[in-house]
Amino acid sequence: MGRFLIVKPMAALALLGLVIANVGEARGQGEPTAAELAASVEATANALGDRLANLSAAMEDSSGILERAPEILDNMLASVREAHDAMAEDSEIWTQLNDLIGEWNDHQKRVSDRARDTGNEALADLARQWQVRINETGVLRESISTERARTTSLITQLESQREIVEELIIFGSTDAVLTEMRGMQEQLAALNGELQTMVDQVRRIEGGDLEG
Repeated sequence: MGRFLIVKPMAALALLGLVIANVGEARGQGEPTAAELAASVEATANALGDRLANLSAAMEDSSGILERAPEILDNMLASVREAHDAMAEDSEIWTQLNDLIGEWNDHQKRVSDRARDTGNEALADLARQWQVRINETGVLRESISTERARTTSLITQLESQREIVEELIIFGSTDAVLTEMRGMQEQLAALNGELQTMVDQVRRIEGGDLEG
């Protein structure tokens, strides 16, 4: 009585890979073996699994933003206002800076006087560098005040167009979903291309075409 060899699907695939790997003519020039394709397909399928998990998370986040857009905008505006108020002209930070600049000016003058009295060029150069830093601090202080005034204007504009801003927040949440879907499409197309190559190799063997 004849004996039948029962081969599991993955084992059969590995066996097929060995057969095709040893019969080079069954492949086109430069074409990967079935074993190589099987490993690549498995890696791509695993990557697709990760991509699906990312897509699910992106869709969940996008769905949640539909309801959370007003809250997101409110939180953003509150954070901006808090920072804006902390930089008010009479705020503690500027009082602290003015006191520090006063100390720097006094120290720069002492260094400059020592340089003049001793003729020390190194001290003279350091005194000049101190003055450069003090001047830059003043310029930056004025620039920050100008930008703060601009912040006030921009907040007002955003609040006047609140509905549109909320819709933009919601619309922006589609980016992550589409990114994952584009990646899925590319990976699946690559996987199908590899599977098709394996199918073509099998057909060439079945048809007795060992010439490629």
